[in-house]
Amino acid sequence: MLIKEFGINIEKQRFNGSVQTTFIPRARIMDVIINEALTPYDVKVYVALLVHGTDRMEVLFDSFRLDTKSMVSVYETIKGHILK
Repeated sequence: MLIKEFGINIEKQRFNGSVQTTFIPRARIMDVIINEALTPYDVKVYVALLVHGTDRMEVLFDSFRLDTKSMVSVYETIKGHILK
């Protein structure tokens, strides 16, 4: 969930049914990207945040695949509201 003035709240459901909630403050979000991951059998395209102070990306919507139009919409929304 995007909270325009504050940051992004991410909820991820785990295999055991528990829900992990992570809030990323606006000031820590360095950039949003659309990236590709190559596997031996597939190419996965995803939207991710680059977060200051971490050495990894925060992947959004990692439990399902978005179509390209939806990914671009998420990308533009975050760029427009969080990364001004």
